[in-house]
This record gives sequence, structure tokens and C-alpha cells, in this order.
Amino acid sequence: MADTMMISDLVSSDVNMIEPHETVRSAHRRMESQTLRSLIVVENNQPVGVVKWRDIRTADGDALVSAHMTTDFPVLTNSMGVVDARTHLGDVDFDNIPVVDENGQLIGEVPRGALIHHETASTGEDRIDADGMPVAGAGDSHAANIQADMEVVDAEGHKLGKVTEVSSDLTTHRVAHVTIEHGLLRKKHKRVPVDTVTRFDGDSVVLGITKTEFDFLADIEDQDV
Repeated sequence: MADTMMISDLVSSDVNMIEPHETVRSAHRRMESQTLRSLIVVENNQPVGVVKWRDIRTADGDALVSAHMTTDFPVLTNSMGVVDARTHLGDVDFDNIPVVDENGQLIGEVPRGALIHHETASTGEDRIDADGMPVAGAGDSHAANIQADMEVVDAEGHKLGKVTEVSSDLTTHRVAHVTIEHGLLRKKHKRVPVDTVTRFDGDSVVLGITKTEFDFLADIEDQDV
């Protein structure tokens, strides 16, 4: 069943995007408010690039997005199988991948995390599905629910903090975000999309980002100021 899943099964029409003539400051604010590490750059309803947090974090806020976006990015189509899509993508490091129609017009996006979760379906590791719900791997190994006080580590195994809250989307009632308490005195909190979670390692939640990328995400306390 998993092998026949199509991109059309995962695509969302709600695209995290920005236009090339907008400023880096606008991109910063949008990424911080939505806890994103990249945005799809769209012009005339066509994806023309991707702008990443790491490429603009020290850039002049008045600079244009077009000056800092990468134009080397993959696109998907609804008719692609998920397995083929993963092969097509390689090791891209974007939050979301644009999906286009036969004319190159943007019709939606697919979270990179959803594709990663699908790829690990046959490994037997605990994980969550594209909707943010625990699913079983090979050998009936069931994923544990993300729970408060679980340790959180980055993609390289470095400790980041612990889970303090798991929040759900009010419309779909699916798990949407995980709040992580971090810092020397554990006084700060970051809210990350559930798509950032790639797997479970015992009682630890493993994120698909590095500690450096995690550190650059805005703290909830700073957003509320």
C-alpha cells in the first residue's frame, strides 16, 4: 500500500511562500512566525526559487529575497509516486517541496518530513506519518506517542532539550507542533512543526535538523514580546 502512495496523496494547497520582490526582513518574520527554515519563492504563480533561513540570517533586512534565493531546487507533480519522488529529491534541505501542474503552475507543496517518514516505513523504526500520527513500521513495531518530558536530540544526536507540550491542529485534530524546553536553565521554549520529527530512538524524539539550525529558530518568549 505504501509503495503505491502518490504525491497527490500528500500535497497541501496551503503553500508557505514569498515573492522575489519582498524583503529579507519579511522572509525572516514569516519563517519565525511559522517556525520554518525555508520558503518557496513564487512569481506569477510559478515557483522560481527557494530562500533558506541559513542564507538570510545575517543578510541586510532591506535586501530583496531574489538576491538570496537559490534557483536550483526540485519540483514535484501529482502523478509522481512517493518512492520516485524521494529518489528525485536526493538530499535537499527544504521544509517543503513545490508541486506543479503540467504547465509549471504551482498547485501546492509537500512537506519534506512527510517524504522522509514514508521512506522509513520499511525500517521498523518508530515514526509518525504524514498527518502527524504514530504509525507502525515493519515487524509491527509501533511508534510511541510524543509525550511531555521526552528528551529531544538533533539529527546528529546532540541533546536539545525536552518536550513540554504537543499541540494539535484545531481543524484536523492531528498533531501539528511540538514545544521544546531548552537552554542551560531550561527557561526558553521553541515550537517546531511535527514534520521536523524524523523518528524515535528509545525515549528520545529525533529531529531532522542540526543543533545550529535549532538554535536559529526563534524562541516563543521572543515572539510574544
